[in-house]
Amino acid sequence: GDPFDGTIPMGDMPASVDADYLHEEAVVKPREPEIDRNKLLTVCTVACHNGEYVPVPQSKEPRPLAMHQDIVPDSMKLAHGKGAIWCLDCHSKTNRTKLIDHFDNEISFNQPQKLCGKCHGQVLRRWREGIHGKRIGMWDKGGKKRWWVCTECHNPHDVEQGNRQSGFAQLYPEPAPMLPKGMPNADHERVKHGPGH
Repeated sequence: GDPFDGTIPMGDMPASVDADYLHEEAVVKPREPEIDRNKLLTVCTVACHNGEYVPVPQSKEPRPLAMHQDIVPDSMKLAHGKGAIWCLDCHSKTNRTKLIDHFDNEISFNQPQKLCGKCHGQVLRRWREGIHGKRIGMWDKGGKKRWWVCTECHNPHDVEQGNRQSGFAQLYPEPAPMLPKGMPNADHERVKHGPGH
């Protein structure tokens, strides 16, 4: 399919370096449309809180959670940051459809690189420069380019992938490209370029 289907503009990014996204049409796959604040609040209040709205947590201190065990099996032992951070260091405690920076400024789920960059600055710098991560599209300045953001390759709730300790979500390779109809193999390449090709 078209890798640009369903993409949106990346949005504002820091201009502190001369990154590609300042000179091109940078697009990402959005996550925010999947997050419906009203639906989220309704499900939480009806299912777990007897119709009462969920109170705003008074503290960022870790505490046992009865929900989200599919995402974080043991909320007291969050794998990300080796236990040095907890849910509310990244998620807004007043608006669960937003992430937060170190100063509690809201960050869109469409731009997780802004959140991840608050602790992983070196990686963010390499991502902006095109050294880390995946991009496809036009390589000339001003061309349209699809950027993969942090959470498309890394699971933020289990960065080390449990026993795998790899830091990456297990991605499966795409199938090899098809040869044109009637061409049984790629021998034609050796004819033009010689055996060393």
